[in-house]
Amino acid sequence: MIGRTNFLVGLMIMVVGLSLAGPSLITSVRFRPVVGTIVDAFAEATDDGQVRLAVVYEFDILPGDHPAHAGPVVGLGYARCDRFGQLLPDLVLSDAEAERFINQVRAGRAQSRVYYQPGDPMHTVRAEIRPGADKLFLSMPHLGLLMVLSPPLTWMALLILRRPWKRTTSDEER
Repeated sequence: MIGRTNFLVGLMIMVVGLSLAGPSLITSVRFRPVVGTIVDAFAEATDDGQVRLAVVYEFDILPGDHPAHAGPVVGLGYARCDRFGQLLPDLVLSDAEAERFINQVRAGRAQSRVYYQPGDPMHTVRAEIRPGADKLFLSMPHLGLLMVLSPPLTWMALLILRRPWKRTTSDEER
């Protein structure tokens, strides 16, 4: 059958995969991730001489998530999040960094992942503001799920290939 070492290695791979995919799975239960477009950014002066950025983003509310709103919505907010949808502190930068960020946003319409809760999308919206946030191909959650599923599938394939339940007549004669 499956050796003890193969089983333990597979189990360790599954635990690592679950730790990679777990936070994103929890977020996908609480929030709906959609791809949005960062339209503009505005700077607001803070007391310590730096600036706090507010980002204007456009995203689609999926049908059925809110009775009054469906389709494209424009949101202005400070709420930004990491790739798991967890809130991060406000984006506070120096004047030069803020000006560079605003120029980059205004030069091209960057894509970003936007999260909202289906029952209350207007008050729970948050955007992931980082380079490559719109890339939905093989992110950490996808890699984690792949790591969780690959050992059991490998074990099943090994069992099928070895077919311990089928004995040939030459095996019975021995």
